[in-house]
Parts: sequence; structure tokens; C-alpha cells
Amino acid sequence: MSSTPAASAAPPSGAAKQHSHKAPHDHHDAHEDHEEHGGQSPDHEHDHARTLKAHPAEARPSLEDERREVTLALVRYRSPLAAVSLPRWVNAQEGLQAAAPALESARLLRMVGVGIEVLRGFGLLLVLVAGASVFIALYHAVREREPDLAMMRMLGASRARIAGVVLLEALNLSALGLVLGLALGHGLTGLLGHMLAAQHAMPVTGWWWSPQTAWLVAGTLGLAVLAAALPAWRAARLDVTRLLQNPI
Repeated sequence: MSSTPAASAAPPSGAAKQHSHKAPHDHHDAHEDHEEHGGQSPDHEHDHARTLKAHPAEARPSLEDERREVTLALVRYRSPLAAVSLPRWVNAQEGLQAAAPALESARLLRMVGVGIEVLRGFGLLLVLVAGASVFIALYHAVREREPDLAMMRMLGASRARIAGVVLLEALNLSALGLVLGLALGHGLTGLLGHMLAAQHAMPVTGWWWSPQTAWLVAGTLGLAVLAAALPAWRAARLDVTRLLQNPI
């Protein structure tokens, strides 16, 4: 009778031993699970280090990226209502300002257009002054060369030839001034474009030729012919007999 309780008591003792043997094993499994989820194994650290070496720019932001800031954002409206309400909301925020590209471009072109019109008027005035200068120079030149022109008439030169000489001189003066003016203007424009390009500003080039340049050339030559019309007529109408009887 006494052996039955001992036999029955043996299994609990064996169970206790089995539990005591299994407890460290469970603790070891929990520790491994903690290492898998919470800690990092040497192989994982080695792979992470290899990733950092392979992609250093993606892993660490550069100092230049950290110093950058957003200064402009281009927004496209989905509805006309947004085009009215969004700029008001942006302008109501501190440090923000809304600007419509179409309106700002039109305002800039309007401001620049006024300056262009002033420059065109000033250029037209200079052309008229140059035409008057050609007229005065040719008029005095014909007066000083009357004996020479009379000698040409005596040698057989016609009135048209005498007038053509005066017109040719006027065209030569106008063409020389036109070439020098265009070269100087485009040269200074190219220099200005080079200076603006160094400052990363508005691109300007001196190699661009406006279609209005052809009208400028034609107008300048026409003005030269008009300025030389009166001196050429006077040279063609010289009285050879009077000049030979009363030489200057």
C-alpha cells in the first residue's frame, strides 16, 4: 500500500524535473526571439554597413540639401474659382505672396514696352539729325567744289552724272554711318548679354537681328537720298560760263 503513493508521486517529480529542464530552454528561445526582433545580429549589421557604403548619398543627406529651401511653387488651377480664392488665401499668409505668371509677364512687358518706345523715338530723332547733317555737309561741299564741277561739265560730263556724284557721296556717308551704328549697337548688346549671363540674369544676345532692321536700312538710305536731292540739283544746274568768268 505504501508503494502506490510513491509510484503515484513519481510522475509529479518527473514532471517537475521536466519543467525545470524546459524553463531554461524557453528562456533561451525568448532571448533568441528578442534578438531577432529587437536586436541586430552581426550579419545584419554587416549588411547594413554594406548598404551605407553602396548608397552613401541616399543614406545621409548632404549639407547642400539641408541648406536648400523652397522659394517658388508653380500651381495649376483646376477651376476658375480656385484662380480667385487661392491667391487671396496665399496673400493672407505671413511670408507668402501669390503671383499670376500671365499678369506679371504682361506687366513686365508693359513696363519694358514704354522704355522701348522711348528708345525708338530717340533713335528716330538721331536719324533725322544725321540726315540734316548729311544735307548741310553736302550743301557746303557743292559750294566749295563748284569750280571742279564746272571743269567736269566742260570735259563732257552730263548734268545727271554731276548729280549722281553728289548722290553717291551721300549714300557712302549714310552707309558708313549705318554700318558703324549697327556694329556698335549689336556689339554693346552682346557685351551686356555677357555681363548678364555672368550674373545668371535675363539672357541677351547681340547676334539676333530684328526684321525691322531692313526697314531701318531702307529708311536710312532713303533719307540720305532725300538729304542729297537739293545739293545734287544745285550741282547739276551750275552755270559754267559764270564760274569761268568769275573764278573763285
